[in-house]
Amino acid sequence: EDGYISEAAVMNVTFVTREGVVVTPPYEGILKGCTLRRSLELLRGAADKGQLVKSVEQRPILAADARDCVEMFFTGGDVHVYAITHWDG
Repeated sequence: EDGYISEAAVMNVTFVTREGVVVTPPYEGILKGCTLRRSLELLRGAADKGQLVKSVEQRPILAADARDCVEMFFTGGDVHVYAITHWDG
């Protein structure tokens, strides 16, 4: 809605910015997935130790901003973590 990304049909979506920030939409009106929650917990732990990523945020993300991210992936019970290699083109 209004150009913001929320989720896939049955999976949550997550992005990694060029600055190393992991961004996923907030749980307002989307699936509060167990796999996503565990992934964010692990990523926050890594960020706290200065490993892998800089930080983890749950905030609205515009499609235009998402296109500038360096990584995208889905999380879900069936696939756990699924890399997105092509999007919108």
